[in-house]
Amino acid sequence: MNAIEYAAFLLGVAYVILAARGHVGCWLFGILSSAIYIYLNYQWQLYYDAALQLFYVGLGIYGWMQWNATRDEPIRIVTMPIAKQFLMVVFAIPISLLLGYGTYTFLKTTFTFLDAGITVFSLLATYLTAKKMLQSWVWWIVIDLIATGLYIGKEAYITALLYVVYTVAAVYGYTVWKKQMQTSE
Repeated sequence: MNAIEYAAFLLGVAYVILAARGHVGCWLFGILSSAIYIYLNYQWQLYYDAALQLFYVGLGIYGWMQWNATRDEPIRIVTMPIAKQFLMVVFAIPISLLLGYGTYTFLKTTFTFLDAGITVFSLLATYLTAKKMLQSWVWWIVIDLIATGLYIGKEAYITALLYVVYTVAAVYGYTVWKKQMQTSE
């Protein structure tokens, strides 16, 4: 499984670097990485993360179409008011808890609450990224740090390293998008 995990890792790194640079090709690498991680997460009994990766394939197609629609235009980074982000968090926490409880109750797998929470918040962060919201990178920093711990707990060290790379890339992405937003104002 290590060769498969390495392939998913490399594709994931390519995705996040290209996304931070605003390159539309990022979505292809994200789709391929996610497709591999569907299998890996299922093997690790991280069922919500497996489902999340399936959803990422669909969101990757959506992101590709969104970014292609504005390909010839400079990236227009926007912001989201803190009140809307707070509402998203208030919405996501009980859903995460319910999903985590349901999985733990029926499947007795490990890390169910983290798995569910990472999944719910990642869906929201992916939507923010596709909409080119600056705050998406802050969400990713927090999510990626938590996911790093989850994958260390599952002894999936290559994937844990990917989430460290994702965290660094999210800091980079935030910096690049913030500069780009300030330049376009």
